[in-house]
Formats: sequence, C-alpha cells, structure tokens
Amino acid sequence: MDRFKGFASLILVIGFSALFNLNTAHAQVDEKDQVLFTLDGDQVYVSDFLYVYNKNNNNDKDKFSKESLEDYLRLYVNFRLKVHEAEELGMDTISSLNAELKTYRDQLAKSYLYDRKVNQQLLKEAYERMQTEVNASHILVKIDEPGLPSDTLKAYKEALSYRSRILKGEQFDELARKYSADKSAETNGGNIGWFSALQTVYPFENAAYNTPLGEMSLPVRTRFGYHIVRPLDKRPAQGEITVSHIMLRLPPNATQQQIEFSQNKANEIYNEAMSDNVSWEDLVKKYSEDKTTRLKGGLLPAFSTGRMVPNFEAASFALENDGDISKPVMTEYGFHIIKRISKKDAPTYEEVEADLKRRVERDSRSEVAKNTLLDKIKEDYKFAENSKNKDAVYKAVSEQLPNGKVTLADKSKLTKTLFTLDGKDYTQKDFVEYLEKNTQKKRADAPIKIFNDYYNKYVETTLLAYEETKLEGKYPEFRMLMREYRDGILLFELTDE
Repeated sequence: MDRFKGFASLILVIGFSALFNLNTAHAQVDEKDQVLFTLDGDQVYVSDFLYVYNKNNNNDKDKFSKESLEDYLRLYVNFRLKVHEAEELGMDTISSLNAELKTYRDQLAKSYLYDRKVNQQLLKEAYERMQTEVNASHILVKIDEPGLPSDTLKAYKEALSYRSRILKGEQFDELARKYSADKSAETNGGNIGWFSALQTVYPFENAAYNTPLGEMSLPVRTRFGYHIVRPLDKRPAQGEITVSHIMLRLPPNATQQQIEFSQNKANEIYNEAMSDNVSWEDLVKKYSEDKTTRLKGGLLPAFSTGRMVPNFEAASFALENDGDISKPVMTEYGFHIIKRISKKDAPTYEEVEADLKRRVERDSRSEVAKNTLLDKIKEDYKFAENSKNKDAVYKAVSEQLPNGKVTLADKSKLTKTLFTLDGKDYTQKDFVEYLEKNTQKKRADAPIKIFNDYYNKYVETTLLAYEETKLEGKYPEFRMLMREYRDGILLFELTDE
C-alpha cells in the first residue's frame, strides 16, 4: 500500500461527474480530467472511475450520493490493487491470456472499422424498402472475360443501345427474350417477379426502387454485368406466411397426358380435403410426394415474397384465412394443394434490427459503408498516391500474375513510393512482398485486372490496419472496453491461482 497514492475526495469525483456523459461510455482523458490516484506510478483518472461506476451502478436514487461513491470507490481501489498484483506476478505476459485478449480486440475492432452513420442509414433504408415489394423486368448484358476496360465499355454501350431501341418503340420483353444473358428471359421476357430489399444485389435493388414505375434505368453495373431495369409495379409487403401442402410430382418433361392425369388426381384429393370425412394430416401422409414434408403434415418453413416459385407463392398469399385450402396449383415441380396455417404482418424495426444488421453486413451494400470509411481514412491521414510508380510494378510482375505465383529475386530497384499515409511511405517493394505472400491462381482474367484487384486489396488492407492501431486514441469507449476486458482476465487468473 505504500506505493498507492490517492486524493480521491468525493468532492473531486462529484465535481468531475458533471463533465462526462454518464449515460454513455464516452468518458475520456482530456485536459479537464484529473488523476484520481496513482498505484506504483500508474495513474488512474477520474474518468476511469466514472466509467465503471456509471456502468455498474444502476440505482438512480442513490447515484452520486456520498455513501454510494464511498462504497464503490473502496471496491474500485481494491480491484485496481488486485489487477496490479496480477501484473506484479507477470500474469500479463502469459501467452494464452494475451492470445485471448488479441482475439477479443480483433472482434471488437470489427465493429469500429466501418462508418457507423452510413451503416445505420443502410439498415433504415433496407427496413423501409422491406415494407414495399416491387415487380421488375431487366435485360442483362454480360461483360466478356477477361473484363478489360474496353470490354466493360462495350457491354455498357450494348445495354445502352437496348434502352434506346425500347425508347424508340421496340418491346422490352421481345428484346429481353432475344438478347438478355439471363436465360430465364426466354420464357419470362425478362420479368423476375416480385421481390423486396436484400433479395437481389444492391445496385440492382437501387435501380428497381429508385426508377419510376414504367420507366427504365440507365445501365446498372453488378457482378453479373450491366442491367437495364424496368420496375413494373409496387405493392405493400405481404408479410410472412406458413403453409402446408400436398404435392404430386411431375417429371421435368411431362407429356400432356401426364399433366392431365396428375391434375385429375389433384382435383380428387382437393375434393376429399374439402369434405369432413378425413383429416388434412391423413391426406398428406397418404398422397403427398414431397418426402421432406410428408411426415410433418406437409408443413413448410415460413416464407415471404420471393422465397417460393411464383405460382406457389401467389396461391399461398391468396388464401385469406387460417385453415383455407387452395385448389390445385401447378408449378415446375408438379401440382400442389396448399393449406394456410398462419400469417404474420411485416415486423417492426426493433424486432428485426439484429437480424437485419447481420444480413446487411453480408449483403453487397456493406461495400458502401466500407468504402465510405476508406475514403474517410484517406482524408484523415492525407493519403497520396503515385500512379506512375504503380505502373512500374505492373511491368515487373505482369507475366507472373496469371500463374498465381509472384517471385522477384531482385527488388533492390523497387524503392519508389506507391502511396503515402500519415507521412509514412509505402514503397514498390512493400507491395511486391505483399504479392509474393498473397497471390493465388485466378480465373483467366487479364493481368492488368488481376494486378488492380490485388493493388486495391493491398491499399484497403493497409488503410484498415493503420486505422485499427488508432482505435484506442480515437474511440475512448474502445479503450475503456479493452482495459475492462484485460483487467477482467487478469483478475480471473489471479483468483484462479
């Protein structure tokens, strides 16, 4: 205790409590903060105490009373003494504990390495769009491999030409059947039916929701190519429905005779289902040829728009009441008799927020938040690039890239700067060493495309890694959480010993 020095007066703590937002974890050391006590030279600030006090003291009635502060300050001092004892015993150097701490930091850092404001906007946008369903058609123009800029421009101009022809009077569905790279257009004229947010790639979704009904978007680029998108109709979301069914299968190339025989049998089963002589479950067990649901009363998982084949989906949502049974419906799989089990309206934002967050993070729209963050990092740390020096690296490695193995024996001349970040130069040699470690055999892309993909990934990796080193300084709550977790595992180890 002789190495413990404190001037932890309650007046000091109470006075400084007004300087911090006590309902959040944003307390931080700044010029207004003061040292609450020292322990063997280690300074503990008022903000450190207020952070844990506010987080663990939920009794608003006694909050910041003299008694409450005295009790908690005594506990906090004892806690810091125990953590210090663990450090004195060298527990903070145990490799397994440091590995655990690193794993925690990596996980925690992920939640900070994106633009939170943009991410929240994307969540809200997705939820708002989920309240509306859109029916759209498209014409797809694929980009020829290996995806050179000239090929991309060619595909864009081709898509633009179809749009121009339609504006001059040609029929959208006819051009889709004839030219669209989406093979289903041969039968549906480019119409992909009803869908909602998070059911297509984000750029396509944007075009479908933002283009006025009946009009056409300009060519929209996705990973599939360029699309001309034409929204045809919109409607309120249908919600989620649970049904069971009896299915009579049809072979892929069923003859008219087979179709008629199956349809007649389905009609007989439907009439039997509408009578009071037999239970639905018995009919399913007796007739259904869907092996996965036959012994479950025909029950299917709940689904919303865009999750089932169109005819099945339309017939299901057309059932008005629980227990209603549809007439036989034909799909590409056969004939179905559908019974409605239950239906739920669209959920509230609070009900789906956690699931929506996971889906958005996996969706292509997550690139928007990431790119926004990367742009901000570049601006914050004065990122500057030298394209000429990048071209020199390409000339040195271009022949090796398609083979998936880059090896340069002599890198002595690759000393020029590719880009600068926060005053630090990243050289041609740094990037070549990255290529030597990370290059893998790719599909038959052009060397320049492979090179640019790796270069962009290298820049992204460098930016995010640098930003991660700054998290403790930029986000006080991150620093507090890391310290809290570190102290916790040290205390656990000490107690365990």
